[in-house]
Amino acid sequence: MRTIKHKLPETHEEWLQDRMKGIGGSDAGVILGVNPWKPPYAIWAEKTGLADLSIKDNEPMRQGRDLEDYVARRFCEKEGKQVRRSGYSYQHPDYPWMRANVDRLLIGEQAGLECKTTSPVAAEDLKNGIVNESYILQCVHYLAVTGLDRWYLCILPFQHEPQVFVIERDEEQIQALIKAEEEFWQLVQDRTPPAVDGSLSTKRALAALKIQPSPETLDLTSLADELDQYAILKDQIVQLESRAREYENRICARMKDNSRGETKDWKVSYESETREGIDEERLKQQHPEIYSECLKPVSSRRLRIRKKKAES
Repeated sequence: MRTIKHKLPETHEEWLQDRMKGIGGSDAGVILGVNPWKPPYAIWAEKTGLADLSIKDNEPMRQGRDLEDYVARRFCEKEGKQVRRSGYSYQHPDYPWMRANVDRLLIGEQAGLECKTTSPVAAEDLKNGIVNESYILQCVHYLAVTGLDRWYLCILPFQHEPQVFVIERDEEQIQALIKAEEEFWQLVQDRTPPAVDGSLSTKRALAALKIQPSPETLDLTSLADELDQYAILKDQIVQLESRAREYENRICARMKDNSRGETKDWKVSYESETREGIDEERLKQQHPEIYSECLKPVSSRRLRIRKKKAES
């Protein structure tokens, strides 16, 4: 393989720091706008260091790591192949910002393996050959960095058979991906933000930006139309929510003491639920020291838009 090898990060913190140095395989789908969970603006804010959006280690992340070895074994059983851990992270020799932490390399074949676990909902799509585009682009990224001939993608939906897909090396596809990633990395270097979208992830990224507040009042004349449209949409949302609540209330009133109802096309349930929560006011009064110890300052920016009063 014509690539540069580095020792793998030993801790999760080192791994997060390493991600700041370039673009990894899981970033490819985000950059090309096909990742449904993360927009380009969010990853730009992370890579520039302007926002800390790292997710604390959680149960789904742990299960994904723990099941990686199982998925690799199932792949070997299904395909009659052998794999090994690489022990290294890789760097493109011509584009040093292109990085790759691969799951497995195949023995006796110029190929790699990406292991994925997903929900059982995706099982039918996978059987029909419908694969998350982000997974495909991740493999194309690895092909670009490592110089290998093909990448296997083994996806295991919970409680279903694993599905295997093969991504062959396609130089035209690889060059298109490199060009897109190179343009994005230049935005990171120049600290020029990509276009924003309407996702909650972008909203959280904007609110989390590390800034020095300025006392100056910014002239937003160029956004006058956007502010007007924003006000119209917010008013429509309030009206639509009110109408939706009205229909909801009619349904609840009609249900009376029944827990379930149905029509030819719809099923309705109206059941009692009990959830446990923390009584913050009681905790604050009876155990103020514990309440104080558990307080955590959270900083973010909050947008408020109000119509100015007409001048008399």
